[in-house]
Amino acid sequence: MTKPLREPELLARLGAHWRNGRLTRLARAAVDVAGRGVVLVDEDGRVGWCSPQARRWLDALGSDGRTWPPAAG
Repeated sequence: MTKPLREPELLARLGAHWRNGRLTRLARAAVDVAGRGVVLVDEDGRVGWCSPQARRWLDALGSDGRTWPPAAG
């Protein structure tokens, strides 16, 4: 945003961020309620995001939570 701040633009941007955050939380909860775990990894195997259920599975596997598959210990 640039100065001087324009109230309508500020409120619109805040509203968009709030809605996006709410939708993200709802999507995460929906994945977990379904009993499914989701792990998003990049081409190097780095974990970019995972659902809470997937986090529990990664923890149980001994993963550091940063890469997939878990590094052999």
